[in-house]
Amino acid sequence: MVYKCTLLKDTLLFPAGTVFTAKERGQYYECYEHNCLAFLVDDPVWVKREVYLEKSQDLKCPECGETKGFMSLNFHRNGYDNIVVIRFKYVCGHIRLW
Repeated sequence: MVYKCTLLKDTLLFPAGTVFTAKERGQYYECYEHNCLAFLVDDPVWVKREVYLEKSQDLKCPECGETKGFMSLNFHRNGYDNIVVIRFKYVCGHIRLW
């Protein structure tokens, strides 16, 4: 899950109101802008954490609006690169690739 975090108190390096993005990685968080703030993400006294809806994917079929289907991941090796293709096949028959 990706979270939008707002710092509620001043720290030595960042003032209150600083906004940063944190991605959940199992039992810890990875912060993109200010990684030194990652340990504060779970503390509601220091950080207001909310789901970052702007970064989420809408899974509606772009053609008819259907929302149900099956997702599959395909891994391909291309020399030294690993290529991941995400395929969503809707029950209406349309296919969407990422």
